[in-house]
Amino acid sequence: MRILTFVPCVYGLPGDAVTWTALARAIANAVPCGGLWLSRPLLQVTEPQAWQQTLAPTVDPGAPVLLWQYAFGRKAGPPVMDRDLVNPAIDAQNDLLAHLVPPPGSTAPAVPAAAPNVTGQGVAE
Repeated sequence: MRILTFVPCVYGLPGDAVTWTALARAIANAVPCGGLWLSRPLLQVTEPQAWQQTLAPTVDPGAPVLLWQYAFGRKAGPPVMDRDLVNPAIDAQNDLLAHLVPPPGSTAPAVPAAAPNVTGQGVAE
């Protein structure tokens, strides 16, 4: 039997100052936070998608941005799966993948190759 230790993370919109301010207060009071998963969908999605260096919460809560959700699944039209990128500035293996719990019988995920740099994408506010 394995004992799992959960590391809480927070999912939110970059412009949600209320959430990030509350999280900053919590972290200042020794509440653990392993990182942030930001939701900021692009107006038009093209692949491959590159990380946007300006992606950050409006208030720095004191936790690293781990993931960016840049596309959501659609209810109408051609099916599109939610898509996310791992922040290239983190150590993906140690800061993210090592904390994921794969289903029994599966193998742990490998660190994917970095996407080429793509620019000029519109971002929804």
